[in-house]
Amino acid sequence: MPVHADIDDLLRAAAAAVSADRPGADRIGTAFRITPDYAVTAAHVAHAAGGRVRLVFGADSACTATVVVASPPPADGSRWGFDDLAVLRIDNPSRVWAPCVLMAEPVLTAQDELLVCALNPTYVDRVMEIYHGYRVRDMHPRFFTIDGDRSVIQGMSGAPVWSVRHGGVVGFVKASENLDSAQGGAIAYLLDGLRVGARTLYDEIVTAHDAYHHDDHTWVDRLVGAEAPVRRWLVELQGRLAEIATPAERRVPVGLVDELFRDSFLPDMADLLTLRDLAEYLGTESQNPTFDLARFCALAPKHLPVDPAVAHGLGELPKKMLLPRDYPQFERRFLATRQETPDVTVLFGIIVPEEGPRLDERAPIPHRFELARKSGDQEIITLEPAGRCASYDHAKRELKYALDVALSTIEKPRDAVEIVVALPDDRLGEDPLYEWRRTDERPFSKFRMRLRRSSTWEKSSEQIAELDARWNRLRGHGADGLVWLGCADPRARALPTLQGVFADADPPDGVAVTEPPTAAVLTASASNALPITLWRTEGCPSHPEGAPECDGSVFRTALAARLADHPPTDWYSAIWHQQRDHEHSEERDLFWRKIICVLDVPGQSRRRPPPLAGPGAMRREWL
Repeated sequence: MPVHADIDDLLRAAAAAVSADRPGADRIGTAFRITPDYAVTAAHVAHAAGGRVRLVFGADSACTATVVVASPPPADGSRWGFDDLAVLRIDNPSRVWAPCVLMAEPVLTAQDELLVCALNPTYVDRVMEIYHGYRVRDMHPRFFTIDGDRSVIQGMSGAPVWSVRHGGVVGFVKASENLDSAQGGAIAYLLDGLRVGARTLYDEIVTAHDAYHHDDHTWVDRLVGAEAPVRRWLVELQGRLAEIATPAERRVPVGLVDELFRDSFLPDMADLLTLRDLAEYLGTESQNPTFDLARFCALAPKHLPVDPAVAHGLGELPKKMLLPRDYPQFERRFLATRQETPDVTVLFGIIVPEEGPRLDERAPIPHRFELARKSGDQEIITLEPAGRCASYDHAKRELKYALDVALSTIEKPRDAVEIVVALPDDRLGEDPLYEWRRTDERPFSKFRMRLRRSSTWEKSSEQIAELDARWNRLRGHGADGLVWLGCADPRARALPTLQGVFADADPPDGVAVTEPPTAAVLTASASNALPITLWRTEGCPSHPEGAPECDGSVFRTALAARLADHPPTDWYSAIWHQQRDHEHSEERDLFWRKIICVLDVPGQSRRRPPPLAGPGAMRREWL
């Protein structure tokens, strides 16, 4: 087992004895500095000391601090739970010479060796000591337990716990199993505790922590062992991310997560509050952390509005991380500018009504379908001759069969497939046209459907210019650029009144409907080149007079709250991310999968889920 050189001295200098801020108060617990401005201890220690505490770092560095966030105390007579974290704001931090600990969130395993720096209240002077010989016993969702050669005693609560194998403070002492015998104790996770207990300060804390260690390499320079190189790269990468200007820009883009985990299960987004959390996850939970961190550096600038210096710094890291023999191939895959992935197979289908006179005007209108294929950079080739069918339903069945035949020939494990289908405008609200997986249920690495809103493949130049202008406005206006049409809004019922909305001096850039849209809504969304159209797939059963809220208004409030952290330009990806969740839940099945979102950008349109679904099409068998 590696021993990190001189970590004992750093840990001892970063830990502090805690007492109430009054003369003669006893030292009752331990705290430790995590950023220049903040320290952490157990909430039950801070509660016992009061709202103001005194921290003594080493021999000559003492200060006062204020409890700014703390888990609430339990009801009278009950024990403290595992939400037991307090954040202390240090008074006059520039006068405190204590270093800031290096925080980490690795995957711990049984028997991992730990160091603890804590107050020993046994002696009159109540000294700070380093405790060796503790090891991880078992892991639980909110804490882990430890065993050692001695018991966890009073005064150790709030003490930093260092993982010798991984290099970093992973938690703080929460409780003892038995104060009188060597039976170990419980350790609360540090970063997870900050995410839960200090959510409002989390971004400020981890950004300051990462900036500190990016500038001061004292801790990382002393790391040794197999895990040390990855932790050094994480410190370098997280320091770069700390240079991003605003908290909003440091949030995790859903599109980046989708791209990084395209061929694997997605992480729990509740644990990824900032970009540094995503980097920490890749560096500690992936099978090839160095490669995945390099891939993060290559892909992140495409999804972030970061300044050129940060983007350049991220782009330079893969060259340092990877071996010289591996970098050229990595550069070609992830850093070279490419217009389109060459191995994408695109299938083009179209259904159009037949022109010409008919003997019986009451009979179904004949339709025809066509199917073509484009592989990589090759030319488009026709797969099926134009087939004339007696009705639209007949043409749809024939096109489905032709798609089945074409898709069955694509068997490479990593094939990427895209289907583009053009339908008549009056058919956009019908049942899904197509959903496909291989017979052995293996999905393609990329499989999406794009639905044209008319029988033409591309918009006119005027429509594209209008769409570009609306996209630019939407980026500036945010959610205010959308108009919500309530269940009883008359504008959602007639095309002339709806078109009048877009004739205003400041027209909307998107439409959101609280129940299945009428044909007028779909026509307006197509003819006005809107970037975003969004609606529910279920209508309100009734609108009783005088009722404060109907299902539609509840839906709007709930959706606005869930998407508050995402600009409208990211709503499509955010909704799709929730809809593709692998876990069955009411949230996924009865809320997210009752939403249809159409994203329109110049040259393409996309609708999810399921592929080519329209209002009213979300039946149980599709969930």
